[in-house]
Formats: sequence, structure tokens, C-alpha cells
Amino acid sequence: MKKEEYINHLVQSLKPYDKVYTEEIIRDYEEHFQDGMEHGQTEEEICEFLGDPEEIVCEIREILEDTRNVTNEIGRPFEEIERVIGEKRKTNEDEKNASSGKLTTIHFQCKSADIKVVPSKDALFHVYTEDPDDMKYLEHTWEGTSYFGRVKTGKKGTLSGFVESLLGSMTEIILEIPDEIEKLHIESSNGDINLKKIKCENITLKTVNGDMKYKKIRGKTFMCQTINGDITGKHLEAENIYIKTVNGDGKIFLNDQGKTCYVCGKSIIGDIKVNQAVRVNSQEFLDLKDKEGIKVFFESVSGDGIVKMKGEDE
Repeated sequence: MKKEEYINHLVQSLKPYDKVYTEEIIRDYEEHFQDGMEHGQTEEEICEFLGDPEEIVCEIREILEDTRNVTNEIGRPFEEIERVIGEKRKTNEDEKNASSGKLTTIHFQCKSADIKVVPSKDALFHVYTEDPDDMKYLEHTWEGTSYFGRVKTGKKGTLSGFVESLLGSMTEIILEIPDEIEKLHIESSNGDINLKKIKCENITLKTVNGDMKYKKIRGKTFMCQTINGDITGKHLEAENIYIKTVNGDGKIFLNDQGKTCYVCGKSIIGDIKVNQAVRVNSQEFLDLKDKEGIKVFFESVSGDGIVKMKGEDE
């Protein structure tokens, strides 16, 4: 197989997906061919090094499908509000029911604004924008003890779609969350996601082109998924950690909590380095299900990864 056939297979297989995402992926693989040939490799040798293009396509499809389906996650009508405070907004029957229990779940998604998540100073939940005038673009709803929020979206060719194209001016959305949250789920297409000093049982972060940064995170499960963005963080304490990238790089600095750390690193092109942890294969990783310790699964298509334990130079 030569470069033209290899690249064409990727292009044709990824046609159903957003061009913004797939063009970036194709450019990345074209650069791999260019770099290889500059170092004296033949097109056939580069194809062999990169691996089966269909295997790469399957990895990319999995992430792109998750991203494409995100808008179906929130189906209920939204009510505009100026500021969300805790779980006791008693404006409708659902919120009256929610007020009887603590807020347990937060879901938030947007297209291009950055999302900053910080601990609440008053043990209540707050969401607001850097510019107060941008609050009108936020939508919110409650379902039991769960909060769902997002930036308004509209179809192309419509007035709402035109408004959406102007939302790039919204620079940042801030979420202040209490420690009692059981599940935090953040999704963004092009914006960055930044978490600092957060205690949450289960954290899920997904982005396409944005970067993810975190510091001093404590919980049970921590999952990051990205296509072109980078993942960087330190002082992470979690029992189960899942990192998945296509082109982005990941640098994970863990607090060992006095436990053994097991890392399963799977990469098609990228290089995954593991320091001060036990590296295991896929089957060994599955066998660790009920074993005491920290479990890290790092999967990459062409991005590089580093997993380090507390005490090493960061």
C-alpha cells in the first residue's frame, strides 16, 4: 500500500463526519508521511509503520460518534434563568421535588466557549458567564436532582443558527460546584475545559478541539476523551482513570495514595511512557477489576502520552 491509497481510505471512511474534525486528522497523517519520507522511508514502509488504516478508522469513528450524538442527550424544554443557585429554585413542580434532595448530577455542554469548573464557596451550585450580557445564551433545566445546561444551538440558515455563529465572543462559562456532587459531565466542541480543586465521585470530560487542564482532582472515576485537544493535569486522585485521544497528547500526573498503580497503554502511532507504575497488557488489565490499586487505561491513535506518579519532577 502507498500513501495515496492509505490517505484515500481514511478520507472515504470518514466522509460522514464533520469536515472540521476529519480534515485535521487527515492533515496529521499526511504529516506522518512527509516526515517519514524526509528521513528516507518509503511510502510502503510508512504504511506498515502506521498500521492497518481500517483499525485507525474504527478508533476515530468511536470518538466521532460519541461527539455527534451529544446533542441528543438533553431532550426536555429549557427555561432561561439569570443564575442557578443550589437545588432550591421552586418555580415549577420538578424543582420543588428536586429541593427535597441534594443536587447529585451536573451535565453541561457547549460549542466554543471555555468551561471553568471550580469549588463552590457557599456549598451551593452556581453557573454564570464572564460577561453578564452572555447569560441570555445559556439554557437550563432540572430533572429530579440532576441539572442540565448548555449554550443555545440553532440550525444553519436560520436566525438561531446565525446567533450561534456569533457566540464565539462568549469567552468563558464558570461552574461553581459543591463537594457532594456524584457525577460531573462536561462536553465541548472547540472550547477548553479547566477543572481546579474538584471533589466528585465520577467525572467525564469530552472535547473535540479544545484542551483539558485539571489540578487537584479527587474522586473514584476520571474519564477524558479528545480528538485534537491535549490533556494535561497533576495531583489527580482516582481509582479508575480512562484517557482516550486521537491526535491530542496526554500528560497525567497522579497522587499514588499509597496504592499500586497499573497502567494499560494502547497506541497505534503515538508513544506512551509510564513512570513508577506497573505496565500491564489488555488482558491483565481486565483481570484487575476487583484488585486494590489505581487503574489507568490510556488509549491513543497518534497522540503521545505520559503517566507519572507523585514525587517525580513535573
